[in-house]
Amino acid sequence: MQFGGEGLIMRRISFLLINIVIFLYLCTTIESSCAITIDLLGTTTVCLRKQKQKTIRKSGKEYEVWLKDTETSKLQPDLEKRYGTGFLVSHKNKIYLVTAAHVAKDMSSEAVVLWNTASGVLQNTFAEVQQGLPHAKWFFHPAADVAIHPFGFTGKVKPKHSFVGEHTFIAEGERLPLGTKIYVLGFPLSLGVGDILSPLSKKAEIASWITTIDDPDINPNLKFILLDEDLATGYSGAPVFISPEPLVTDSSVRQGIHSRLRLIGILSANISDNTGGKISLVVPVSYLNEIFESNDFREYERISGIQ
Repeated sequence: MQFGGEGLIMRRISFLLINIVIFLYLCTTIESSCAITIDLLGTTTVCLRKQKQKTIRKSGKEYEVWLKDTETSKLQPDLEKRYGTGFLVSHKNKIYLVTAAHVAKDMSSEAVVLWNTASGVLQNTFAEVQQGLPHAKWFFHPAADVAIHPFGFTGKVKPKHSFVGEHTFIAEGERLPLGTKIYVLGFPLSLGVGDILSPLSKKAEIASWITTIDDPDINPNLKFILLDEDLATGYSGAPVFISPEPLVTDSSVRQGIHSRLRLIGILSANISDNTGGKISLVVPVSYLNEIFESNDFREYERISGIQ
């Protein structure tokens, strides 16, 4: 009897050990399959291109630049290509293009979005993007520099993109430690735009907790995360991700390293002084959530039959 009892105990221990091994294997498999890398996040990034009239500033005022034909005396606007960055986000199983509001503001139906597909770089105008999306339009945050637009895939093109899921959004209440490493992915100075669309990855560090800016040109009620690097023209609208680091929530440090990168916000602009020092401003991702929760956007979901 005693021997039989010991045998039963050993069998139970063996069964328990086998289940632990299976559990650890599944955890490792799930973790590795769900792991997100910077390289993978690069495929969520799109390039936005528009034409805009050149302007110059003189004596504190901004003036449009026009070209005069010396033979006919006719005037025509001096147009230049402007580049910005956007990225694709999944919300309720639908895809949305996210960028800075000041990038989206002048996007006409002829403005172009460039993105990677299985067959190479695809260029679509916004008119083409809206095919099959009859109620699509830009949704702007009423104050923050962020905007979204429903995104549709045209024809039989199979996207090569990954999409930034809402599970990667940093949660409200999470405070980023100063010096946390971040990555910004975008197209500065129109670089990375060619036969292969290759966003440039830039490293920086968190220079502040969520804060406000005392500047006459910035809404004093808006909140920002500041970066210690000045980022070049073309990064506007780019996604800003943190690398795996411990996070602080409600004054307590979470132990361990995050296995997934997290979206903290959208690159907006920079501020500088006369010494040449510059700081980049990031719009927290909470403002993006506010667009998804707005009455205007919920009405779009209703008339579009999105549950």
